Amino acid sequence: MKPYFFIITSFLLMTGCSSDPIANAVPVYHLEVQQGNIITQDMINQIKPGLSKRQVLYIMGSPLLIDSFHTQRWDYYYSVQGGKVKTKTKHLSLFFVNNKIDKISGDYSPVADYVKIQKHVTVTVPKKEKKLSILESLLSKLGYQEEEDI
Repeated sequence: MKPYFFIITSFLLMTGCSSDPIANAVPVYHLEVQQGNIITQDMINQIKPGLSKRQVLYIMGSPLLIDSFHTQRWDYYYSVQGGKVKTKTKHLSLFFVNNKIDKISGDYSPVADYVKIQKHVTVTVPKKEKKLSILESLLSKLGYQEEEDI
């Protein structure tokens, strides 16, 4: 047999696989993947300037990102990929001054009607009892106290 026959046959087989109409007609299930902090509109409506870090933790949960160089900024990210929905990403940044929210920025905003109706939102966070280690109790007896970050 001639070598051209094998070359042409292999070329046709390789190009034939790329445009298979049967493979394109079969629907393929794509799994929806959610990543990050799930943030609801109710949570956003409760966030306002002046809330402490503990109150924000109680409402929103732990942030996905706390920058070690900017500890007074918390970032919440959320993304959905796959499924019938195109990839969506949302972001919320909270900036603190003296452990109180100073500024809020990102893709989320409170609903105007909720803000008009609810002028004062009070969030009560249960007290967390901290058990001191042996070293911390010894240092507290000597007069040294650790600053409370949250």
